[in-house]
Amino acid sequence: MSPADVIGQCGFWVLGFGAPVLGYALAVIDYRKALRSLGRALVIVRGYRTELPEWVRRTQPECLKALGLSLPCTKGEVLAAYRARVKEVHPDVGGSRKEFERLQRYLEQALELAS
Repeated sequence: MSPADVIGQCGFWVLGFGAPVLGYALAVIDYRKALRSLGRALVIVRGYRTELPEWVRRTQPECLKALGLSLPCTKGEVLAAYRARVKEVHPDVGGSRKEFERLQRYLEQALELAS
């Protein structure tokens, strides 16, 4: 076997097996780095508070005032309050069209706040 053949075979084995092993090692190192980063992010998420801030509780949106609700509220509560209020302001039962349209806008805004 000539020296060129030996060098060729060594090159083949190094590229054929060395490159995948090197790629695997680098992937493991990167995966461990990603896990450490995720661990730091989870510490931040764990400290998240779910209660409403004071400034939100002080300032109640007009749409919720019109429906007689306060934060926090669910979509079901918003719809129930809307159904009760629409019976008073609907044009078919003697209410004004302008008030009914305003109530429609308030419903859309309140549903966005509730979600």
